Amino acid sequence: MGFITEETIAFIEAVSIVSVETGIAAYAVGGFVRELFLGEKNEDIDITVEGDAIQFAKQVARLLNLTNVQTHPQFQTASVQAPSEGWIDIVTARSEYYPYPGALPVVKSSNITEDLRRRDFTFNAMAIPIRERKMLPLVDPFSGLKDLQKGLIRIMHPKSFHDDPTRIFRAVRYQTRLNFQLEAETKEAMQTALKANVLETISNDRIRNELIAILHEQCPNNALRLLDEWNILKYIHPGLTAVHAYNGLISQIQSSLTQFALLIPFYKIVSWEVYLLGLISILQPDDAQNFLERYHFPRSVQNKIDELRVVQERDLINILEQHDHLKPSRLVELLDGLSKETLLWLMAKVSTPQARFHISLYLRTLRHVKPQINGHTLLKMGMKPGKAVGDVLRAIRKEKLDGRLITLDDEKTYAKKWIDTYLTDGT
Repeated sequence: MGFITEETIAFIEAVSIVSVETGIAAYAVGGFVRELFLGEKNEDIDITVEGDAIQFAKQVARLLNLTNVQTHPQFQTASVQAPSEGWIDIVTARSEYYPYPGALPVVKSSNITEDLRRRDFTFNAMAIPIRERKMLPLVDPFSGLKDLQKGLIRIMHPKSFHDDPTRIFRAVRYQTRLNFQLEAETKEAMQTALKANVLETISNDRIRNELIAILHEQCPNNALRLLDEWNILKYIHPGLTAVHAYNGLISQIQSSLTQFALLIPFYKIVSWEVYLLGLISILQPDDAQNFLERYHFPRSVQNKIDELRVVQERDLINILEQHDHLKPSRLVELLDGLSKETLLWLMAKVSTPQARFHISLYLRTLRHVKPQINGHTLLKMGMKPGKAVGDVLRAIRKEKLDGRLITLDDEKTYAKKWIDTYLTDGT
């Protein structure tokens, strides 16, 4: 069984107490249960109750002295914020139906069996009753545990992919993350759905979110290969079908991200954006822009696409690959202004170890090097306000990067020479 944190155990105990007090049946459901049986650490817990989830959540929060509760009456759900576990969802058991393929579901209150019936795959349609301060035997009406043990991904009914085509993307994630296989009838149902062009029934925003979720995976390379094999990448954009053009790059991006996490563990990286840069960089500029606009990616992604143009304009790849020895100040001149995500894409893109070392050196140390003195100090030393102040600070930084200025006194002495020059020139 998987590892459960002490805070999760405390939350489950509170749920069990409220369940006894109110007579409302409560269950741990979905991914939490799946990860338990896979022996994985359980970081997220979802609770389903056969009753009013909002009032239930408020009582649980009160019991645990938690004050942050968000409610969503239209969806019959609530979320409780636990200190280290994040948001924990408590929802009312419900059934659902899809008025037409690709539509968002229409839901109504129901029982746990009907709630499980609406899930995507059988191994996500299991629940553990929580009562009397313990978790009781598994509720598994659709044999999800058996499929989990066999490593099979099985849909709940033949029209599952027609009802919600985003389940195709989730099948890709599970197949690559868990190293599972599609059950035979499930694979046939997916192929039938794809031939029926079910992806056309969902919005570009939903497709974008599913693509981001795939790029969030620890190893998205295999998932992208599956998307290509099933002709889904071709649907997302025709230019993304040449697997050979990005497979190696995506693998190298994964290595770059791993190296960065080891060397600079405290800096946050938006990893999915780095992988997305890997995909977009194989497209022609007009196609890349069309791709971003079609799927409404956030401005942060557009900014990084603009940085790819800067990389090209500065001829960075050639310079980094062709020069084994670059002064620190030259590296800073080349790489300053680029985001960490773009730099990690660049680290994956270059082909020589020395080029990768140069980018790593910049990320680890050089970008943080700044003069000890500032503009205020220079003004006190006799400089007049204006552009010259920035020029002096940049000159000091360059000398400091290349090891010619070490101490604060060194910087002041160097600055005084500049100030004297400016004063002599009348600037």
